[in-house]
Formats: sequence, C-alpha cells, structure tokens
Amino acid sequence: PTFVKIGQLLSTRPDLLPAEVIFELEKLQQSVSPIPWQDIELVLYEAFGKPPTEVYASIDKKPLASASISQVHAARLDSGQQVAVKIQRPGIEAQIKIDLDILKDIAGLLDRHTSLGEQYDFLSMVAELETALLNELDFISEGENADRFRKNFAADASIHFPEIRWVYTTRCVLTMELINGININQVEQLKAADCDCSELALRLSRTLAQQMLRDGFFHADPHPGNLLVMEDGKLAFIDLGQVGRLSASRRRILSDMLVGMANNDGGMVVEAIIALDTMKQRSRLHRFRNDINQLLERYLELPIEEIKVGELLLEIFELARKYHVRIPGQLALVAKMLVTLEGIVEKLDNSLDLLTIMKPITKNLLRESINPRNQYRRLLSTASAYETLIREAPGSALNFLRKLEDDDYTIYLDLKNRKALHHQLNQIFNRLAFAMVLLAVSIIIAGIIIGSSIMANTDASALLINSFVLRASILISAFIVAGLIVSMIRGRKMK
Repeated sequence: PTFVKIGQLLSTRPDLLPAEVIFELEKLQQSVSPIPWQDIELVLYEAFGKPPTEVYASIDKKPLASASISQVHAARLDSGQQVAVKIQRPGIEAQIKIDLDILKDIAGLLDRHTSLGEQYDFLSMVAELETALLNELDFISEGENADRFRKNFAADASIHFPEIRWVYTTRCVLTMELINGININQVEQLKAADCDCSELALRLSRTLAQQMLRDGFFHADPHPGNLLVMEDGKLAFIDLGQVGRLSASRRRILSDMLVGMANNDGGMVVEAIIALDTMKQRSRLHRFRNDINQLLERYLELPIEEIKVGELLLEIFELARKYHVRIPGQLALVAKMLVTLEGIVEKLDNSLDLLTIMKPITKNLLRESINPRNQYRRLLSTASAYETLIREAPGSALNFLRKLEDDDYTIYLDLKNRKALHHQLNQIFNRLAFAMVLLAVSIIIAGIIIGSSIMANTDASALLINSFVLRASILISAFIVAGLIVSMIRGRKMK
C-alpha cells in the first residue's frame, strides 16, 4: 500500500515524469484490497480505548470504499445521524516512514552523483512527497481542511463540504457526515434527476477556480469519485486529504500565466515563470520565449472552447523543464487538477472554456494587487524586514570578525564534479613538480659543470671523476624526468 500511495502522488506530478509513466501510475487510483474487519476493529479500539460498538450505535462491517491508506465504513451515532468513518490501515504510517527513508537515500545519491540530481534536486522532491504523505496520514489535518473549505464557501448555498464530528475523530480515525448523491460522471442519471449539466459544469469550474485563485487553498484531487450531486442539487466535495496551497505571490504568478495564455502573450508567460526564480540558465531566455510563443500560436488556431488550459499549462511546464526550470510542486498540482476538471466538464458541457470563467477572478486578483491598501501593507512588511536587517547587521558583522580573529570560523565547501576538479588539480601539481625537478636538475648539472671547470685547472684526475659524476647525474635526471612524464600520462588516462 505504501508504494501504491507514493505512485498515486507521483501521478499528480506531470512536471517530473513523462506522460506514459503518469498514465501507468494513474491506474493506481483504483481501489485496493479491503482491510479485514478484525484489523479495523483493533484500530478503532486503540483510537478510543473501547470497542467500536460502544463508540457508535452501529457500524457496518462491510466497507463503503477501500483505498491505499484507509478504508471507509458507514456508521450511526447515538443521535441517529448517519456518518462515514474513515479508518487508517494498521501499521501504514511506520511503513511509509521506512519507505521514505529509503527514497531519501536514493535521492541523496542521485543529487550528489548525477547531472539530473543537480537539475531536479531530488531530495527537495522527496521532502515535498513526505509532507504530502504525512499530512494525508493525519486525519485531524483532513478534518481541518474540511472546516476551512466550509468557512471559505459559507456564503455559497450550492456547494457543500462534509461536517466533521470531532468527538469521534483522532489522527487515524475520521468521523464525518455521510453524504449520498449521484457521481458527477454519471451524466444520464443526472439528467434523469432533472439536473442542469451545463450549470453544474459552470458551478464546478467556478468553485475550483475560486479555491485556486481567490483562496489559494484548493482540492488537489477532484476526480469524479470525490464529487457528488446531492438530492437537493448541491455539489458536494469529499475526500479532502489532498489539498494544494498557493501563496499570494504564487497566485499572482499563476494569474499572469493564465492571462498570457488567454492573450497569446508568450513574453508574459515567460516573465511569470522567471518570477518563480527557479531558472538557472538565463542566457537561454530568448530561445525559451520563442518556444513559448510557438506553443501558444499553435493553440491560438483552435476555437477558445477547444483550448484545454490544463494540457496547455502542462506543455508549458514540460517546455520549462527542458530549459532546466524547476516548477514548484503546488503549481504542478494546479495543472493536474485543471486536466482532471476539464475531463469532467467536457462530459457535462463541451462548449465551456475555463479561460473565460477565470477572467473575472484574475481581474479581481489584479485589482487586489494594485489596491493602495495592499501596496501599503506590502511596503510595511518590506520595511519591517529591512529594519530587522539594519538592526542586526552590525552585531552579526562584529561576531563574524571576532570569529575570524580567533581562528574560530569554519567554511564548508560542497564541490560539484569533484572527480573532474581532482583531475585538474592533479595535472597542475604534476606540471609544477615537473618544472621544479627540471630546475633542480639544471642547478645540479650547472654546479657540477662549474666545479669541473675549476678542478680541471688544478687536478687532471679530478677532471676524470667529475666527468663521470656529470654523466651519471644526467642519466639519473633523465630517469626522473621520464618517470614524471609516465606518471602524468597515466593521470590523464585515469580521467
């Protein structure tokens, strides 16, 4: 189940993996084998300290649904309310942590020893994956997500999120309102229930666009199984474990991308990507801008209702990846969410286009951005940061200088391509050694020659001895030089 869950999460990251791999991983979204009731009973007993029959008035032993990390059972409270009880698979958290440690080790090796590691920073990706998994394992966090969605859409009576029963909720057991309804993909059943599918498609699109651009807090997995149309016509979102979060700055960047896509402005899209500050090779900006423009021109030929925003965004991210731009995971989640949304909308009303729906929201975002009050807040925030810097800088600088003075400062260097650097340094030292030996030999031979000339004027036998010493010195020097040359050649071959 652990790697099924990891595979499911990776299937939401098309910025990291090729389309064919994503296609295979998406098959993991299907149900897995159910957990035996005796194991479920044990989890409930550990969570509440008593048998499930003492917690709930009744609970169905047959699961409503079974997934990679949990299972859902229908139950009834003493008040008579019908609830859904989501129960975590026993031992899944410990197993996931072990598997994540293995992934961290692999990612560390890839980062240190491959060019792909330098480009993609696999350790950061595993850290993102770890955060997503551990959040999804914490059912209290999922309950808080539901409460936040309910608060954000409290004014919209046409949208519904399940109410959490906190008295019956722990980290591994989530008890919530049981929602019954028609799956949003079952178009014929919706029509039979007199549901206006075009209005439903518009409502779903607006809701997710508002979550994404207005609130910066969105359902990251809105597949058809998580969207139900209730008997009273409300659209209900369930399974709120996977959510995406976008800061105000990321929302503005995403808004700029969408406006650039709508206006066929490749420059605006590229500037938005540059604003992410993840592009390392700025020298290729011109080519990147041209490629984006060509991509947008291809889509411009299509009628606006046929333009798939999610697919276009994914293509832009794929192009960015070729230019070594790392797209933040939350933006990749947006693209995947939009692809899922457009697949649903196409079945409900294929004449609807997301760009038109999103325009009013992006305009509101722009208005908020240039609002003098918001500008003043940002200015105050920046001023506060600079004030802290100015106040703390002298003390930090003095502390740094004292450490230098006391020889109490250690600098750590993490060198990339250490083998190549080692080889270059080896060549430099070989050449230095070669030059020094030649210099030493030259000095010795010069000394012998000068000594021989002096001795020759006084003693004939000394001339013979010195002649022998001179020849021997030259021969030894030749061997030393030859040895150094062989050593240098071997050093090159070992590169």
